Order: sequence, then C-alpha cells, then structure tokens
Amino acid sequence: MTTSLARQLASLRTPGSVSSSLPSSVYSGPFLFPEAETEHSSLASLKECVSESLALLCVQDSSLARYSILLDMEVDEEEAEQLVSDCLTSICPHLLLRPAQWVLQWLVTRHKVHMTRPSWLVFSVLPYYSYQIYQTVLQCVDSTVKQTGAGTGWLVQFKQNCFPTTQLGLHRHAASQPAFLRFLCDSMVELAHHLARYPDTKVHKQTTLVVATVLGGLENIGEVGEDRLHMLLAVILAGFKSSNMDMNGVSSIVLGYLLPKVKFNPKAAVKLCKSVGKFSKSTPSDDTLFLVLLLARTQEVDMATIMEMVLSHQPVINMIVNQADHAVEEETGDTVDCLLYSLAMVLEHMQPPKGEVKLSCTQEELQLMELVSSVSGLKKFVTMVEETAEFLVEVVVELLKSLENNSQTATFRKLLQNVLGHVERSWPEVYRVAMVSGGEGRKGDILFIPGVERPSDNQLEASKILASSQLVQALFTTLLMEVSSNKGLNKIMKKGAGELEKVLECSTTFLMSQMEPARLEVLLLNIIRISGGFSNIQDLAVGHACSSSLLPLLKLQPVLELQLVALLFTCPPSTSSTILSSPLARSSSLLSLLSSLSPSASNFTTSVIEKLVMLLTPAHLTTILSTPSLLHSSTMTTTLLSLSPQLLARSASEWSLPFAKLIQQCLVTAKIEIETKGTDVTSLVKEARHKASIPWQAVMETVKSLVSVQEDRECSSFVLKYYVSTHLMLSLPPLLERGMAEEAAQIKDSVLGLLGAGFPQFLLETASRSSDLKIVCLCLQEVSVLCTENKTTTRVLKDKSDTSLLHLLSLVFNPKSRVQKAAYTVLEKLETSTDSGHILPLLQFFSKNKSEIVNNLDNFITILDREKVDSVACREMLNRCTMGQAKLFVKLAPLFRSLSSTKDAETIFKFGLECLDGDDDDAADAVKEIIIQFGEHLIDNLGNEKVWSFYSSCLSSKMMVTCSGLSKPVSHVMLNSLATSSTLTEKVTDKLQEKLLSSLVKFCLVDTTLEARNLMLIIPPGPTALLEQFKNIWGQEAFTGGRASGRGKFSLLYGSKDTSDEDLERWVQTCWLLEVVEKLVGQQGVEVKEQDWLMLTRPLFVLLRKVADMEVEEGTYKLSLLLSVLLQLLVLVPDSKLRELETGHLDPELLVHCIRTSPSPDTRQTALQVLARCAVSNPDFILQNSITIFTFMGSHLLKVDSKHSFQVACQALEVIVPAIKTACQSPGRAHQLQATCLGVLTTFVDASLDIPAHRLTEFLVRLINCLGDSEHLWVAALLLVRKDKAGGERRVVELFTQLEVARGLEALLRLLVNTRSDGPHLRKMFGVKLERREDETNEKPDEWDLLRLRALQVVCQVLTASSFKRRVGEVVEEEEVGQMLNLLIEAAILTIQEYGTMDTPMPARLKRNLVTQSERVLEHSLSLLPPSIFLQLTSSLLSSTTASVRHRALEVVSSKLSPPTPLPVPSLPPLVSPLVTLALTEDQPHTQQLALLAVRQLAKLLPDPHNLIQAAEAFSCSFLGQLTNPKVLGAAVLSCGDILTCLGPLAVARVPDLVSWLCARLEGEEKGQSWTEKEVAVVHNSFLYCLQRLVETFVGFLHPLLPRLVALACRLTGSSPSTLGRAKLLLACLATTIPPHTTLSLSTQLLETVWSDAVSVPPFVNFVSDNCRRLERGQLSSVSKQFVELFTKALGYRSRPTSDLETVDQVEDSIISAFLSIALRLSLEDFMPVYQRLMSLHLVGTNTQLTTMFNLTNKVGAKLKSLFSFGVESSLLAVTNILKEERPAELVSACLGSLTTVLTYNKVEVITLVQYEQLVTTLLSPWLLSSPSLPPCLVQLATSTPDDTNWKYLHYQLLLGLRDTRATVRLAVLSVLTMCVTDRTDTYLPVLPDAVPFLQEILEDDDQTVETACREFIKHMESTFGQNIESYFV
Repeated sequence: MTTSLARQLASLRTPGSVSSSLPSSVYSGPFLFPEAETEHSSLASLKECVSESLALLCVQDSSLARYSILLDMEVDEEEAEQLVSDCLTSICPHLLLRPAQWVLQWLVTRHKVHMTRPSWLVFSVLPYYSYQIYQTVLQCVDSTVKQTGAGTGWLVQFKQNCFPTTQLGLHRHAASQPAFLRFLCDSMVELAHHLARYPDTKVHKQTTLVVATVLGGLENIGEVGEDRLHMLLAVILAGFKSSNMDMNGVSSIVLGYLLPKVKFNPKAAVKLCKSVGKFSKSTPSDDTLFLVLLLARTQEVDMATIMEMVLSHQPVINMIVNQADHAVEEETGDTVDCLLYSLAMVLEHMQPPKGEVKLSCTQEELQLMELVSSVSGLKKFVTMVEETAEFLVEVVVELLKSLENNSQTATFRKLLQNVLGHVERSWPEVYRVAMVSGGEGRKGDILFIPGVERPSDNQLEASKILASSQLVQALFTTLLMEVSSNKGLNKIMKKGAGELEKVLECSTTFLMSQMEPARLEVLLLNIIRISGGFSNIQDLAVGHACSSSLLPLLKLQPVLELQLVALLFTCPPSTSSTILSSPLARSSSLLSLLSSLSPSASNFTTSVIEKLVMLLTPAHLTTILSTPSLLHSSTMTTTLLSLSPQLLARSASEWSLPFAKLIQQCLVTAKIEIETKGTDVTSLVKEARHKASIPWQAVMETVKSLVSVQEDRECSSFVLKYYVSTHLMLSLPPLLERGMAEEAAQIKDSVLGLLGAGFPQFLLETASRSSDLKIVCLCLQEVSVLCTENKTTTRVLKDKSDTSLLHLLSLVFNPKSRVQKAAYTVLEKLETSTDSGHILPLLQFFSKNKSEIVNNLDNFITILDREKVDSVACREMLNRCTMGQAKLFVKLAPLFRSLSSTKDAETIFKFGLECLDGDDDDAADAVKEIIIQFGEHLIDNLGNEKVWSFYSSCLSSKMMVTCSGLSKPVSHVMLNSLATSSTLTEKVTDKLQEKLLSSLVKFCLVDTTLEARNLMLIIPPGPTALLEQFKNIWGQEAFTGGRASGRGKFSLLYGSKDTSDEDLERWVQTCWLLEVVEKLVGQQGVEVKEQDWLMLTRPLFVLLRKVADMEVEEGTYKLSLLLSVLLQLLVLVPDSKLRELETGHLDPELLVHCIRTSPSPDTRQTALQVLARCAVSNPDFILQNSITIFTFMGSHLLKVDSKHSFQVACQALEVIVPAIKTACQSPGRAHQLQATCLGVLTTFVDASLDIPAHRLTEFLVRLINCLGDSEHLWVAALLLVRKDKAGGERRVVELFTQLEVARGLEALLRLLVNTRSDGPHLRKMFGVKLERREDETNEKPDEWDLLRLRALQVVCQVLTASSFKRRVGEVVEEEEVGQMLNLLIEAAILTIQEYGTMDTPMPARLKRNLVTQSERVLEHSLSLLPPSIFLQLTSSLLSSTTASVRHRALEVVSSKLSPPTPLPVPSLPPLVSPLVTLALTEDQPHTQQLALLAVRQLAKLLPDPHNLIQAAEAFSCSFLGQLTNPKVLGAAVLSCGDILTCLGPLAVARVPDLVSWLCARLEGEEKGQSWTEKEVAVVHNSFLYCLQRLVETFVGFLHPLLPRLVALACRLTGSSPSTLGRAKLLLACLATTIPPHTTLSLSTQLLETVWSDAVSVPPFVNFVSDNCRRLERGQLSSVSKQFVELFTKALGYRSRPTSDLETVDQVEDSIISAFLSIALRLSLEDFMPVYQRLMSLHLVGTNTQLTTMFNLTNKVGAKLKSLFSFGVESSLLAVTNILKEERPAELVSACLGSLTTVLTYNKVEVITLVQYEQLVTTLLSPWLLSSPSLPPCLVQLATSTPDDTNWKYLHYQLLLGLRDTRATVRLAVLSVLTMCVTDRTDTYLPVLPDAVPFLQEILEDDDQTVETACREFIKHMESTFGQNIESYFV
C-alpha cells in the first residue's frame, strides 16, 4: 500500500535523488532468483557465497579476479562506483551461469547498483532479454525514482513500451525513442573506455545486441537525422580507436550500413577517413578495404588519401585476385566487379585539370595502375558488368589523352593500354564505342581506333560513319525482308551512297575490327540486295562478303551463296567475275563448280542454268522457305521458279512438296506480274528485279510441271498428291482477293485435273481440317457446284469408304454460322438426290432443324432429346466413323448417343479400344468423347465383356487426354465420369459393386488416384465387402483368429519382416482400402452409422501389430492411417456397443506401445484418442496405465504448440478421467481414486514448464473440471507455485481468472485452512519430508514452512490480480460470494493468530514473513468487500486487539478512501470517530500515522464539515506537542491543516494558535530532538505545507502573524535545501494573498528582520517584487515612492561590513534584478526620474556606493538597450570623473563593465571633443591599462565612435599604449587593435600609416609573445583588407 507518510510526501517534495538508508548488516531484496531469497539470510553468508562464485568464474575468465575487492569495499568509497560498473561489464558474458548471478545479487544487495547505476545494469543484462534473469532485474529497477545521473531518462519509457522485451520490440523502440538510441550509443562509448582500461574483457554479447538493435531501428525509420548521426558517429570513432575486435566489428558494420544512406559533411568525412585509415593500417582486411572503397564511392573525400589507403591494402587485393582466378562462385565475380569500379573512381582523380597535360607519374600512381591492370586482367573474370566496363574505359581513355608522350609516362601508358585490351576481350562493343567517342577532341597522333595503331584519315571517317550513320546502323541490325523498287529506296541510296562507299573502301580486316563479324555479315548481305543500281557499291560489298578474312566467320553462308547465285543473272560481268573468283566460291559446294565459267562469254547464263540444275538440292529451297529475306526476294524466287521444270523432271518426289509450299508462300506475300516480255530465265529474273515482282508465267510453268509429274502414277503417291493439292488450294483465296480470278481458276483446274473424282472428298476434307474461313467457304462453294453432277452425289452417299459425308456433317457443327450455311447448301443438294438411300432420314433431320442448329449449336442436344434420329442412318454413320475416323467421330459423337442397343455399345467401345492403342491426339480425343458422351452406355453394359474390357483398359492405359485445358490420364477421366453419373448408384448391383471395388484395388497398384476413392464413396461398400477385400489381400484366414495380438499361423501377417515386392503391393492395396474406409466413415451418414463397423476392428488391430514392428521410414504413414481409421470407427460406434465388445477385439497395450515408440507427434495424438475410446470398453487397463498415459500427454503432446494437439489432449482427458473414476467405483478400489487423481494432477504440473503458456491455463481448467474443482483446485495452485518458483504465481492467477469466482474463493479458503496445519498426509501429498527439522540451530527452514509461505503469497497474488478483482466486483453482491469473502477474512484473522503464536522452531525471518503475508491476505480480502459489508466490519476491525489486524484494516480504509472512492459518501461519517480514536490511542507509530492520514482523506470527502469538529478538537496543539515520532508528527500536521481548511469558518478561532505553534517549532529548528536530517526535512515540509494551506484559506485572520511568516519563509528558502521547494511555494502563496500596500508598509520592518541573514535577502526582495507585480501601471506609480525607498535602502547592502565579496555581489544582483522587475513596468517618463534620483544619491557616495551605482547602470543599460540614450552622457561623464584617480578593483570592474554595456547599444554622440579626449585619456591612464575589463571597453568605445576625429585620437592613444613597458599591456592593446580592424575593415587604411612606426617597434619587441602577436595582427590586416601591406613597412 502507498499510504505511508513518505509516499504521500513524495508528491509534496521537489524532485531530487533518493539514497538508500538500509543498514549494511541487513540482507534484503530485491532477489534475482529463488535461491537468493532462501539460501542466505545474512550479508555474511551471501558474501561467502559470492566469494566462492567468483573463484569458479575465474576458472573461465581470469580477468574477473580483480573484482574480489568489491567484497570488502564500502559503498561510499570513491573507487567503488567505477569498479562496480566495470564488474557489471565483465560478468555480462557469464550471466546465464549461477555464479555470475550470485555476483550480480551482491552488486544489487550491497552496492545498490539498481538504484545508483540502473542504466548500466540494464545494459549488462539486455542481451539476455528472453531469459528470466533479465525480467527479474528489470522488475527490481524502479523507473519512477528520479535519477541524478545523465542518460537515465530513457528507462521510464522503456519499461512502459518495451517490457516484456522482444527483438522486434527493441527495433521499434530504437526507431521511435531517440533517448534509447542515445543510451545505446553512450553505452558503447563507455564500453570502449572500459576496454581501454581492461583490454581482456569479453564484450561480444553487448556488441552483438547493439548492432542488431541499432540496425533494426534504423531500418524502421525513413531518415537517419542529424542527432542520430552524431550519436552513431561517436560509436564508430570509438570502435575504430579500440583494440578490441568486437568493437572494431561494430564500427565496421554500422559505418558500412550508413555510408550508402547518409551524406556526411566534409568535416565528418575527413574524420572518418583518418579513423578508417589508422585502423586499416594496423589490421588490413577485406572489410577495411571495402570500407575504404565505400567511402570513395559515397562520400566527398580526398582521393589522394583514399589512394594511399588502397595501396596499403595491396596484399588484400592480390588475395582477392587469386581467389577469383580459382573460384567459380558468382559472389566472387560480383566482389571483383565492385572492386574494379571503385578503383576506377580512384583513378579518375589522377586526371589533370582540363586543358593541362600530365607530364609524369608518381610511384603510388604506378602501383595503383598495376592493381587495376591485374584485377581487370582476370581470365576467368566474366562477370564484369557493362556499366563497370564503360566507366573504366572512359577513365582510362581520358587519362591516355592527358598523358604527355615521354619516357616518364611510358610505363603508365602501357598499363593503361593493357587495361583497354582486357576490356576489349570482355566487352568488345563497349570498347569500340568508347574508342570512337574517346577520339573526339584529340591532339597529335593519339588515335583511338580498335585494332589500328595509326589509322588513316579514311579509316577515321569510316569509323565515325559506323558509329553515327543511321543508314549503316539500320542495315547491320537485321536482314531486310521486303524491299520495293521505288523512288524512296533510290533516294535513300543516293543520299547514303557516299557514306557506304567510304565504309566499303576500307579493308575487310578494318571493318571486322570495328564491328562484330555477324553484324558485318548482315550489313554486306543487305547492301548486296539493295545496291542493284549502284554497281560500285555492290562490287565492294561482294568483295568483302567473299573475302578470305570473313569466310571463316560466316554464319549465314547458305543465304549468301543463294543470294549471289541470283545475282549472277542480273549483275555486270565484273561482279560475276568477282564472285566466281573469290575465296568463298572456291570453298562453296554451290559456287565452286561455277568458278570455271567465264562471265564475259556469250553463253554464260545458259551454262550457269545447266550447272545449277545439277547443283541445286531441295535443301536450298528449304533454306529459302525458312529465310524471310530470301523468300521476299523477287529475283531469288523467280530464279527457282524458272528452273522448276528441269528440277522437277530430275526428281519429282523430292522437289514437289517444297515447290508447292514456295508457290503458296509467293502467292500469299509476293507481288505478281501478269504480263512479261521475256521468256528465258535471265530475262525473267532481270524483269523481276526491275519490277520487284514475280512473273505469273514462271508460277504457272511450275504448277503445270507439278501437275504433270503428279499425274504419273509411278512417280507419285496419294499422300504427296494430296499435300501438293492442299498447298495449291490454299493459294487460291489470296489470288481471288487480288482480283485474279482467271489465274485462280487456272490453278483450281490444275488441281481438279490432278485429283479427278476424288476432288469433292478432297475439298470437304480440306474444309473440315482448315481453320481459315476463306478456304472453308471456297471449298464448300466448289463442292456445291460439283454436287450438281449425279456421279459425284452417288459416290458421296453410297460409297461407305468415302468420308465426304462425314466431313460435311462435321462442318454443320462448325461454330461459324457462315460455314454452317455453306455446308447446308451442299447438304440440301445431297438431300434432293435419288441415291440417298438409308442416309435420307438423317439428311432430312438436319434440314428440318437447320434454323435451330445454325442459330445455336447448343440446341443440338435439346433437339436430340426432343426428336429421335433414325437409328439405321445413325448406325450407318457410326460404322463409317469407326473405320479409323477418330477426328470425325469426335465431332459427330452427340449424334450417336441415341443408339442404345448392346451391339451399338459394343461397336462404340470396340472403337474405343482401338483408339486406346493409338498414340495421336485424335485417338485420345475420341477416347475422351466416348467416356464423356457414352458414360450411361458404359454403366448399362458393364457386364458386357467388351465394355468391361474397355473400362479395364482405360484403368491400365497411360494415355493422356485434355479436359478443360488440363492434361489428365484417361483412367482419371473414366473414374471421374463414373463418379459424377447420377444413375450409377441405382444401376450398380452388389455383385458389380464388388467387381468394381476389386478392380480399383488392383488399379491402386498403378495409380492411387483420388477419383477411385471418390467413386467408392458414391457406391459405398459395406463393412463385409471391405473385410472380404482385406482377406483377398492377406489371405482368407488372416483375420479369423480369436485374438488381435500375438503370433499366429498366418504367414502373410506374422511371418518375418518381409519387404518383398508382393508384400509392398499388399500394403499399397491395404492403404488404399484404409483411405476409402477413412473417407467413408468420415461421411457419417445414416446408412453408415447403422452398419456393423466393429467387425473391422480386429483386422485393423492385426494390421496395426504388423506395422508397429516396421522401420520408422516404412511404417509411419501406415501407422498413422490405421490409427486414424480406428479412431473414426470407434467414435462412430456408440458407447453402449463398445461396452459389449469382447476384450479380444481391442488391444490397448498395442496403443500404449505406439504412444511410447512413435516419433510422430500426430501419430501419438491419434493413438491417444483411440486409447481414450478403448477406455470405454476396458477402463481397468486405463487405470493401470494412467501415469504412463498422462506423462506422455504432459511431456510430449502438450509440449507442442499446436491447436490440434491441444484439442486432442482435452478430448482424451474428458474420456480417460471419467473412465478412471468408473474403474475406481468398483468394490475395493475407492482408495485409489484420490491417489490417482493426485498423481494425474502432479504429472501435468511437473510438465507445466514445457507446456506453452497460452495453452496451460485452459488445459488446467479442463483437468480440474474433470477431477473435481473443490478438492483439487487448491492443490493444483500450490503444486504450480512449488514447481515454477518464478512464474508459478502468474499461472495460478490466470487459472483462477478462468474459473467461477465462488469456486476460486473456496479454493483460496481451502488453501489457507489446509496449509495452516501440519499433517503427514499433507506433507506426503506435496512431496515434503514427513519429519520436521528439530535442530533449532539450523538456519535452514523446513520445506513445509516454505510451502506455507508460498501458499500465502499465491493467495495475495490472486486477491490483488486486477482480472480477479474485476470478476469479483461483478458478482460481489451475490450471497454465495459474500459468504465466501467473510469466511476468507475469518480464516485470515485465524491464520494471523496461528502464525503469531506459533511455537514451532523456524527462522525468525520466515516466521515474520508468514505473519506479514497473512496480514496482507486480510488486507486484500477486505479490499474485495462491497461497501456495505466493508463499512460494517471496519469499526470492529479498527478496534481489534491485534495490532496487525488494525494495521491492515487501516491500509484497506486508506486505499478505499483514495479518490475515486468506491464507498458511498453519505455512509462515511461513522468512520470519523473510530479513526480519530485510533489516531489518539494507537501505540504503533506506523499505524498511528496511517490513522491520521486516513482522517485527512476522510476530511476531503465529507460534504458536511460539522462531522470534522471532533477531529479538530482532538488534534490540538497540545496533542501535536506530545508527538515525538517525526513521521507521526508530520502526518498529524498535514491532517490538521486539511481538517481546518475543510471546516472553513468553523475553524477560524483555532487557526492563529496553530500557525503560531508551527512558526515556533520551525523557528526553534526542533532542538533537542534526536531526529535525522531526513526526518527533520519530512517534518518541516509538513509544517510548511500546512502553513500554505492555512494562509490560502485564512490569510485575512493572520495579519499579526504575517511579518513572522514572511521572515520565516525567507529564511527557510535560503537556508535548507531540503525545505527549499516547499518554502518557495509558501512564499509564493504569501506574495499572492497579502495585499501589496500591506507588504510595502511592512517592508522596511521586514528588511531589518532579514538584513542580518544574507541568504534571506534575495527571497525577500523577490517576494516584494512578486507581490508588487500584481499592481497595474497606474497603481504602481502611486506607490513608487515607497518601493523606491525600500530598494534604496536595500541597495545599501554593499555598505554593510562583510568579508564575503562574492555573497555581496550575489545579494546585490538579486536586489537590482528585483527592483528592475518592478521599476521597468513603469513608463519611460516615470522611470527616468526614479533612475536619476538613485544615481544622484550614489554618485557622491563612497566607493561601495559607486560600485552599486555602476552595477545598477549596467543592468539598466542591458535591459533598455538603445532606449537608455537618456543616461549615456551622464554615464560617460561619471566614468571620466570617477576614474581620474586610482580606485579599487571592484569599482573599476563595475565602472568599465557598465560603460561597455551602455556603448554596446548606443553611439558616442552626446559629448564634446574635449570631453571625449578626457574620457580616452582617463581610460588609458597607466594605472588602468592592466585592468582585464579595459580591452572590451576600449573595443566597444572604438566601435561606437562615429566621428573620424575622435576615432583618430583614440587610435593614436592606443598606439602609444604599445610603448608601455608591461608586455601584458602591449598584448592587450594589440588585441584591441585587432578587433578595431575587424570592425572597420578597409576603412582602417587611412590610419594605418600612423600605426606602422609603432608596429615596426613591436616587431622587434624583446618579448617573443608580443612579437608573435604583432605578426598575427599584420596577417589579420592583410586578410581583412584583401591586399599585401608590406609596402607600408618599407
């Protein structure tokens, strides 16, 4: 409770430090761990233990031996504080060890480190924020106590926001609280200082925590900010200075994090460079190298310094290079790339200023260049990114350009060229671009052309063209496709001909050096193609393309050869000669045989044609078809088409199809020329080049040749003829779109002539297969025309091998209505034919429903349902479709759904079997359609052999089909189709069901698919069928034995651990069946529940026995599955049936075995649930194995933080515990129930530390509900706190919060009553030794007594828990709860009496704690009472004969009276009398203090003051005078003050006496009392507070006592620090309540009273000032005479005899300040006479009066500033007159100081020249020159002198001072002159000649200091004037 006087006065005291007052011999808390509280009861024993702990720690860390001195060191020794901090730092790495914790306990107990150094204590334990030691330490640190040390303000926020502490919480707190980040940074700096003293200290724990927290915090903020940056910079610099590796690591990590994010200012960057440089020199490494490079890349630093640091890392760089040369990791390449880029940045600073030349290189520059060369020259280094290559080349090129070509730069130049060569190898294109652009603006012969040392002008120009010409760049990008012979192309060529010619005039080798060979090849091919009108350019391009240099690198050689062949027919002979004589022609298989021809011969083209016919192959034509540029070349295609007759005649089978494709492509894309002039090949090719079109003549010649060779049956096949016709047919729509109908007719007639009678079938098949709508419609249109011929219709309708009708019907189902209408046109013509036969009804059906089908194809299914199609016609169409027409079958499948006969089904599924053997997509689609469309047919005919064969073949087939865009096995589609059938359950018989189940069991060996299980769920098999399947798998007699365990004769189950293939297959089938059972039972339908599933329990346990013996990897899933199925079966069966089950059907022992041995948590959980169900059938077994089962639940099941595990445990609990109770109800077992329940409870409590906290409470609630809350809740609570000494009480509170309030109170009552006694049964229950310790000398307490104490503590914790109190408050009015509270209070009182009178031997401290805890139980119980009951019990408890009962009752009363009070105010008056009586009669000081304070609280609450008259009469001055205890006296005075205040007018007669008594006691300073200083302070503060309250209320009745009160308050304000704050408040209260006129009338009297005490004068004048400040300006003017007289007298304080000048100055300063705070509130007109009056009074006075006058002037001038112009003249004259003669130092200082202040804000314009000169002469008097106040005064005088005449006089007089014999004076004059030069700048030059002679003398001064100062003065003048002043001194 916080009702003691010290706590209440905490709010009245001013903030200050709190010191410990515990005697050194007392060993008290806080305790950091349980043993600290129980094992050592004195400081001596603790010291011995700590000594042993230090010895143990020294084994691990010998540096800790130096802290043993702390054991003997006193707390107040100077060295102790620092040594304690060092000890905390050193033990930090060991704090998880108990010896280190004992040392920490000593620091807390003895040295109070949690109060003196809380921040460092928290920093030392913060690395262990997830451990109990951290939580305990943080709880013992009281953050509410104000700390005087710096850096402790963060602790309050930290405990509020970041406790309990997590890593994420630390990150967020560091981001949001700058004070916490500052604490971490300051701690690291202090840690560095510690390491400087003790380098052997281990600090890895602290450094790791700080790095993680700081970086995490920085990640959570947007901008680092300047303040954070300064803090982190201090850490970085301190870490680099340290010799500790951990501190170095912190600095490296933090700096590496900050550099990319923050831009440091130049000063900070220089500091970082120096610090990193020093650190890296001592220990160069990869980390320091990358820090240096990071500095270079992110900050503005001196690159020369960076280069020096980089060179110091040369060994590190060499190591990185070696690693990269042998490593293959990607990270190594990235590291080298980063290193190279950074080195390039360092290289960049070597460049001279623009326009200058670098003449030589330093040794450091050469070393750096060698490093760059070695790094860039790595052969395996292929990860240099393009950006790095570009930047490196740019820097190197600029350096090369700036180098002078001489011997001193030769080595450097060579290294630069080496780097360029390395980049060229890695990035040739980057190198080329950089070389070209780098040559701009060059001088001399420095030429940057790749591969050319000294290029010619032509090469330079060509290089620029290659880099800048858009035409060239377009031509080398990609091969051109379509080129038109138009004016635009000629215009482009004419414009770019010059550039192209310039480029092509260069050598091939040069061109290859300027671009990649592939690009050069593309460029030349394009130029050859478009330069037909520019023979010179074409010749040059051909020459390069055919050169020997480019030949090995050609990638498009076949394209080039074909292009050159076509060129032979159109180019001049010279070009042909170039081609045929080139190296390419000699090596080409196509051109080599043409090289012997002479281009100038007349028969050249004829010879070329003859040879080409022999040389060309279909591969060349394939090249043309696959190359768009050749295919779009009119000369190329015309050449081939012109040669087609000869080529087809040579080999028709090879050339036909390629030529057909070529014709199709040409007619689709190329321009066709109908009229041609020439007929030979050459003429046609030239005309094609000229017109950029293909001659129709060449096309038709090719078509005719194709037709002619295909008509020859011996040379052609039907397939080839079909494909040729298809390609020709596909070329018709483009011709028709161009308006070339006649030409299209020619091709169509050619195809008709080729196909003959098969033309209609070809057209319909082409239309059916094509996706081009134009082709489809064209084919149907042609068929429609052909159907007018009777011969055609007869073939279509009657020939069953003709598929035309099938294709036609598939077109009817086309989604395009246009196609449908065209197909119906043909259909209608067929319908009118007389040869329709059986097909006629089908045709009529389609014609009749034309509109619906065309409108929406989805209507077709509706039509079929509505109207039956002729089965004969459908069957005939089915027969046609099943003759290998799988694709057509798919389209027409809906038509055959109406066929329902068995024969039709056989036909369909036979066809399906044939398709299953196919491997094409059409067959797969046909199978899918059969399964989907004919699913009902399949179900109806499953008994048919062929249908079943199709079904079984689908299951075993590996065919994949596409359904809804997904590829699925056909078996899945089949099973899914059956499962989704709506008629399956109706049509499947039991026999067929067993057959299906058997097939699926076999099928699961191939694919354990989900669809198979789903199918079985649709037609669920019964337990009998499932059992039969198990028998089929394992043998018919496998499960017929009379037991489920043991070894039998069935070899399949109980043989050796067989792992054969057959055994594996059996288990696969078994697992699939078990999965089916699991799903089936999980449905829990009505039919499922009614079946006898218990028949499967024996087989399942038999299988479980076999699985239990398997290896873990092999049997895990099987075991889990079996247990899951068993659980579902047993849950499904009612309890009544389980009880009737024979014992042999279940095997609980096997389940226990599974629980013990299974490694899977889920499996163990399931086994436990099964065992719980078995408990219904066999409770005896559960009773015998209860401990084993519950041990597993506590140590394994609940240990896993899983919701499922928790639910399993709860379900098992709710079944097993009732089963145990049932088993114990049998005769002879009743005694086992209590022992078993206690054992269960103990088992789970023992495992509670491992159970997740958020699960434990709920589980315990369930457990106690099952066991019985009234008997076991109190036991569980005590077991919990005994098991978990740190967190047990919290767990108990959570447990009680979850239960009903009445049950919780009952348990607490049982806990009090049961632990009060000491019986063997209780000791046995909680595992305590049965015999009590009888040795009284033994200091160790008995275990049962400790358990009693823990019981009382847990009761207190529960009663004070906010959650429990809240729940009690909700139901406190209920009768049962009220009775329980009354019983609890009675039990608490009896417990107090029992423990108070106990004579059992035990340690005194333990007995005292038992009584104390019992009292607290009573106190907390009372606090729970409702107001009505509480008030009834209070009077009796307050009058109890037991002191502790009275004390605890008072504590509760005080808490209840604290606002907001829960008690009804009207019912409070009856409390006055017992409280007053107790306050008067109580002999215990603390209790009496509580009673007095309770009366005070009550006085503030009572609305009627008459109720307090009794208290006012009782607490008289005589009563107060009898009190000797300071705390009681303080409480009594506080109570009296508040009581009288509340009484108001009723207390007027009593107030003066009390005030007089209080003043007398304060004036007497409690003489004769043996109180400590702290106790005196408490009493005085109480008195002052009481006086303040009385003054505020009764000031009008205290007039005679006011002078006494003011004087007393002034004296206390200035005398005692402990009463300073409260005395100030009293004085402020007096200032605000006493009228000002009363104060002024008494002021002179009061001044005389306080005059003798110097410390009382400032408070008094401030009191007068505060009092008069209440007046308005007009009122103040009326009393100005009075306060001026007062302060005039006060200003004479300096004249009083005293020896302490400093005190006088302070007092006078306070008087002047107080005077001005009043006087300056007057107007300036009113203030001026007041000031002049004071000046005139003091001006003619003594030296002390003059000093006061000048101090006053100084203050007034500083306040008024420029408004003080009215006093400037008088001040100057006064200074002149006063200083004419030598005066005391204090007067001189005051005089010069006031003059300096006045001249700071005013100019010297009010005095004459004579007066000015007198002033200067006076100030420069010899006796005054040595005054330290003179220089600033002279400076200010010079600054405020605007007149040049006055200034020159002052200046000259100052120069004369340079000839003074005293060096200090000369130095002072020089300093004044320096300030004058600074102020006047170049306006000082006119008087400089006057100063030169004097300065020349000073330059030769005997004093070296003066000479140096003079030289500095001259430098200052030069820098100020901006010119050299040496000429003045010549």
